[in-house]
Order: sequence, then structure tokens, then C-alpha cells
Amino acid sequence: MEMFNPFGPWLLLAFVAFVSFRIGQATKAESPAARSHRVMAEQDDINAAIAQVDDREWGEIDQLLVEKKKIAAIKALREATGLGLKLSRMAIEQRQKGR
Repeated sequence: MEMFNPFGPWLLLAFVAFVSFRIGQATKAESPAARSHRVMAEQDDINAAIAQVDDREWGEIDQLLVEKKKIAAIKALREATGLGLKLSRMAIEQRQKGR
């Protein structure tokens, strides 16, 4: 005679619920309004940080861009502003487009 395991069905149900939740998170699309708000917040962070950069530092960063050393320019901007990698990369790409 088999013993009844009261946790078996509940454990399976919990596992299925967890997997369904993770699939929902992975496939959830960002709404256009949420994306717009996030992009505007990122741009505000970039603008606030690059306002701290002085002319000498911009000269060094621009020289690195002229020498096609984009990664070094991103690193220099990160050191000067404390921005993260993503926002520093975005700022450098904006700087390149504006030149």
C-alpha cells in the first residue's frame, strides 16, 4: 500500500505557477509610454552627468574619438562622471553624432 504524500500535488502546482510567472516576465513587452519615460529619464541622467565634465576632459575624450578609440572614450567619460556603462556609451554615441 502506498503512502499518501500531501506535498506532491502542491509542489507540482507551485512549480507550474513559478514557470508560468517566469515565462510571463520574459515575454512581457514594455509599453510605449513606459519606454518613453525610461528613455527620457536616461537622457536626464546623461545630461546631468555630462554637465560636470570640464573642457579639458572633453578635449581628451574628443581626441580619443578622433583616434577611433571609442572604448577608451567611454571609459574616460565614466571616470569623469560616474555614469554606468550603458549611459556612458549612449553619451559618447550622441557626442559622435553631434560632431
